Amino acid sequence: MTLLDQQMKNDLQERLSGKSTISAAENIAVAIKDDVSAKGLPSYFFGDRDAKTVVVNLNPGEAAEICDKEWKCRTEGFGNSLDRFIEKYIERQRTYGIIYGLTENGKADPFDVKQAAFLTPWENSGIGLASDPDWSSEQYRLEAKTEVICNKLQLELVPYASAKFAINKDKIALFHPFVEILLDEIFSKERKYVVFASSIFEDIFEDYNKACPGTFDFSRSAVTGAPLKPGGKLRGKCRVITIRFRGKSQKALIAHTFPSQALCRAFVLMQKYGQFCYSEYIKVN
Repeated sequence: MTLLDQQMKNDLQERLSGKSTISAAENIAVAIKDDVSAKGLPSYFFGDRDAKTVVVNLNPGEAAEICDKEWKCRTEGFGNSLDRFIEKYIERQRTYGIIYGLTENGKADPFDVKQAAFLTPWENSGIGLASDPDWSSEQYRLEAKTEVICNKLQLELVPYASAKFAINKDKIALFHPFVEILLDEIFSKERKYVVFASSIFEDIFEDYNKACPGTFDFSRSAVTGAPLKPGGKLRGKCRVITIRFRGKSQKALIAHTFPSQALCRAFVLMQKYGQFCYSEYIKVN
């Protein structure tokens, strides 16, 4: 059983046993400046846990109040048996891209399309995205969101939802167990690409190094590219790092510019940023 499986079991067992909140969510909430969902269904992963490509986000971007209220709806048909509940949950997350990832009007969720645009230039990612996509096509955006959700592994540092993610630096050590879970899951299979989609990961990983020296190698400097749009101010920034864990090593990339609101629906620019990050990634052996 991986640490992620154990986390799922512990959290969901609490909820099924009648506890109204998840203890781990309540504990980490003091390290996050926004309200954190302790009653809603966590998002431990999405897609294929054996995938060659892994993208790690900070946490599910949803208001805690909304996530809390959706527990009953999102777990309908899961039953009260822990084993059955987890089985149904894992199937939901594995096939999430087929059934979900849609806005209220049935269009592809922009965040998932944004991920697809970023990963389009990453060769042999195993996702199956077109090399020359038409981002103006709603039909293609729907196909791309399904492929990118189902055929990569998406992890969340903290699986409990909040509308925003800003950290209390004096509580940063509370993220260490969550980092351990991430690393255990990432290193459970051979991965080709690992991307951490926020600059905040640098702060958390640097602090983790204080407890476990040498886990994250930051010897390479962050790199900033040319403006993503001619005459524009937004420039892509990223950093290639090496992770060492339990005698193994894995190259990874911190994508500083990924969360930029300027790239939320600018899929052509997001693809250009993805190309910049991919070019930096493959420079490192």
